[in-house]
Amino acid sequence: MPSTRIVEISFCAPPLVRTEEFAKLFAADVGGDDVARVVRNSAIDTKGMAVNPFAEDPRWWPTSVRMDRGLLEARALATEAITLALGRAGLRPDEIGFLATVTTTTHSAPGLDALAPALGMRDDTATLSLGPMGCYAALPALSACRDWVETHRRPAVLLAVDLFSPHLQPPPTTRRRPSASPCSATARPPWC
Repeated sequence: MPSTRIVEISFCAPPLVRTEEFAKLFAADVGGDDVARVVRNSAIDTKGMAVNPFAEDPRWWPTSVRMDRGLLEARALATEAITLALGRAGLRPDEIGFLATVTTTTHSAPGLDALAPALGMRDDTATLSLGPMGCYAALPALSACRDWVETHRRPAVLLAVDLFSPHLQPPPTTRRRPSASPCSATARPPWC
């Protein structure tokens, strides 16, 4: 049986935000004290944020804006990661025969697989976009890459992208169910 191996891995992350500052963003929201406590107790000092919530707060964006912005940011990071990995591996984009992409946050058609021609991959480069499976989608995608390489004897690229910052949710962020809805026709808080 032919052997297939991983020759390079690259990681690219959006700019880092201190989690203590991130926790403060939510603390004043309805239910935000619970979110802030979880963030502070996470033992994570910084988190990559494709959208800086202090410069533009995505919690109030409609879903279409979240998806469009997520795809824009994901494509930029993906281009950087793939270019870096190919360079380190000594491969040109036109040598790649298969591009598999996985994401839990950036679903669209066309999606990240549309990067193949933009990166200079050949017109006959096969693509596979797995989702929405969650983070574990990387495992079947890795298996698909292995199978493709063993069958076609050309290199494959697996891209996994997850960006949560465009998908921050507006308040109320609470675990408790209110006994009565705070949203009424006469007094509507901004989150209703």
